Amino acid sequence: MELELTYSFGNAQASFAQKVNLALTKKVLDTAELKGDQMVEMLKTSQAPHPTLGMSIDLKG
Repeated sequence: MELELTYSFGNAQASFAQKVNLALTKKVLDTAELKGDQMVEMLKTSQAPHPTLGMSIDLKG
């Protein structure tokens, strides 16, 4: 009887840990998706650099 209780309690703990792990993973994925969407929007609204910017270096100090 004691072995059955221990097994049942162990299963309950494992099930709870699995549910917590799954919820945390979903939260991380949702956050990553949101950050990715924000990055895409930022790249769409950023201005292109000047076409000649960085093409030459002034070596006269």
